[in-house]
Amino acid sequence: MAEPPSAMTRSSHEYLVERSTTREVPPSQRAEYWTELVSGFHCRMRFEFAQRGNFDGTTVRQRTRNYQLVGWRSDEDTIGRTAHGIRTDPDDDYRLIFPVRGTMALRHAGVETGLRPGRAGLAPMSVPLQIWQGGGTEAFVLTAPRCEFDRRLPDGAPRVTALDVSSGLGRLVGDLAVGLFEERDALDRRQFDAVSDRLVELVCLMLLGEDRPGNETLADLERTLRRYAREHAGDRELNPHTMARAVGWSLRQIQLALKQSGITPTALIREERLLLARDRLRGLPHERESITDIALQLGFSSTGAFSTAFRERFGMRPRDIR
Repeated sequence: MAEPPSAMTRSSHEYLVERSTTREVPPSQRAEYWTELVSGFHCRMRFEFAQRGNFDGTTVRQRTRNYQLVGWRSDEDTIGRTAHGIRTDPDDDYRLIFPVRGTMALRHAGVETGLRPGRAGLAPMSVPLQIWQGGGTEAFVLTAPRCEFDRRLPDGAPRVTALDVSSGLGRLVGDLAVGLFEERDALDRRQFDAVSDRLVELVCLMLLGEDRPGNETLADLERTLRRYAREHAGDRELNPHTMARAVGWSLRQIQLALKQSGITPTALIREERLLLARDRLRGLPHERESITDIALQLGFSSTGAFSTAFRERFGMRPRDIR
């Protein structure tokens, strides 16, 4: 995770991106600063530092009223949620922890669960637990409301558990978390919440253990992509990256969703543009526009490229329709 500049904040319609680092304060005060910073992000915590002096840590925080995602890198420490902290500062929400470098561990009820890249953790803040991380660990933690789990899981929200995010649906979950962080400055409140909703939905599908947990979700995404491509085919700036960002998913996610139908995002956009071109060639209100004008308006590099693609799709030349 790239080190962020210190003391920078971006806000847009109740969506905030905040960057912080212990290097803002003198070395002797950095452990205390980190304690206050992280507790402020979450709830009352107990901290233990392997070395308090000159503690190094950086954070990038994204948040709305509904969700929060924090990416961080720091020296070794242990964060504890104690019975006293739970009584004095209740927090029923869940934390999804995704290590991307280094090792971590969740300790709860005498059981230690190791976390590493490819193995995430899910934990409520309403139970006593400890989160240990080795020096130089980089990770993301998503705060998600308990109600989002309660309404999706018939037995209610789970206790502390580990999730395999190295393959299958789990890998999609991990990729989605990384993409949500990497695109932080390109998102707005609606998009951030929409992606977070889907991430929680996919985690719940993992917890339910369905045989083919991602099919319905991917089918819904495919329908959304087709509708979006059709509605925005006339936008010359439309491409797979802008389409993915607009629907709140990563490029990898939309590629997987369309793969079920044997089509790529680029091919989908071209298909919708060719259909729109055919409509424009047929008459009003584009009868005064030349074939070249229509081709360039819809993002084709030349009339020749447009004619070739048009003939391959419809079996006739653009001028045959005009």
